[in-house]
Amino acid sequence: MPEGTVSFWMRRARPGWTTDPLPYDFGSFTGAGVTISARKNADRTIGISVNGLDQGAVHFTEPLPQGATELFVAVTWQGGLVTLYFNAVVVATRPFGTQPL
Repeated sequence: MPEGTVSFWMRRARPGWTTDPLPYDFGSFTGAGVTISARKNADRTIGISVNGLDQGAVHFTEPLPQGATELFVAVTWQGGLVTLYFNAVVVATRPFGTQPL
């Protein structure tokens, strides 16, 4: 899979979801040939899993941005790298598949 982008909002009707100690499952969806799973963990981190890129899955666990009440998430992949964005800011990059030498 050469390159692509998936983006989505993480929002909850419950006020304070970003600061409370409760986990939330935002479910999974498929787009651009990949399946994305999203969750908020009890420790205020966001877990994103990307399945369908060459071999295996790519997993991210990153802290919620300070003061966030909702979160715009984007995942891009190109050239063997997957990049995760929160509110248009790069938060992490991971390799996927077989990297050319």
